[in-house]
Amino acid sequence: MTPPAAGSTLVIALLLMWTQLTAADTVASTASQTVEFAPQQPQTPPLTMVGNDGAAMLLVPAGEFIMGSDADEIVRLAIKQELVEDEIPRHRVYLDAFYIDQYEVTNAHFQQFVHATGYRTQAEREDWGWADTGEEWGQVTGATWRAPLGPGSSIAELAQHPVVQVSQADAKAYCAWAGKRLPTEAEWEKAARGTDGRMYPWGDQFEGTRLNFCDAHCPRRWHDPTANDGYRYTAPVGHYAGDQSPYGAYDMAGNVREWVADWYDENYYKHSPPRNPSGPAAGEQAVLRGGGWCNQWCSVGRVPPACGSIPEAYLRTVTGQYGAASRALMASQRPSAP
Repeated sequence: MTPPAAGSTLVIALLLMWTQLTAADTVASTASQTVEFAPQQPQTPPLTMVGNDGAAMLLVPAGEFIMGSDADEIVRLAIKQELVEDEIPRHRVYLDAFYIDQYEVTNAHFQQFVHATGYRTQAEREDWGWADTGEEWGQVTGATWRAPLGPGSSIAELAQHPVVQVSQADAKAYCAWAGKRLPTEAEWEKAARGTDGRMYPWGDQFEGTRLNFCDAHCPRRWHDPTANDGYRYTAPVGHYAGDQSPYGAYDMAGNVREWVADWYDENYYKHSPPRNPSGPAAGEQAVLRGGGWCNQWCSVGRVPPACGSIPEAYLRTVTGQYGAASRALMASQRPSAP
């Protein structure tokens, strides 16, 4: 909403005062008078908004939340602590308010960006991407966001699936076009888990019906043969009931991993600032958050873990991730990866 011009409120007030002047007031008008105005009350921001790219965004209010994991949580999940040292300790972090995309950036939205700007992704310029070759990832010539698995694959039927095969630089270019930015790792984690320190966006217990992860369709030796999420690779964004975070964001535990703005530092949680942390000043690896269609439940659904990956290579993967996906953000107001 556009605020009224600076002087308009004063003009209206003076007009109202003029209609109430008496003859005595008129005589006394030569004396100096003081007009007092009631203090302006701060406006409550709306809970939702629509970004320049047409994507729905959700308000994450200012305040503290619990970031990271503790030793007891690691023990309960039977995870080797040396594998998750980078997410210890749990610590309180204060963040200013912001808006975050409700869904991962879709192929449809990314196509709008490309049509408007003529942008070519890193995978298109270099003519290869990391893609699923069955039991593992491999470098596949011709794998791009338009052909996530390489030549012969297509996104023709995947308009509402998250865009993949994009690097962090590609994700940032999209955000700039949309008038947004990538969330920091702290902003992403708060949007995913809320303020109560829960392990998954929906609570503390894993539920395989709430997300797209490595189920019976997944071509990996660690797949869960008892689960069926309906898709071998990516699923349409917002597909799973009960998948929302406390603020209403979807797919923050599964479908595709997501780019954030931070550089990776395995010791950052141990010394990060308590207010609006923005990550290390420099680094060699960018951070991915969330889980993807090829990940196990212990890493897929949990929101604390961070994953560091090389921006030019690993993070630009398969059809299941924005080479990483992404989710965009507006301050005081998400794209993705493998």
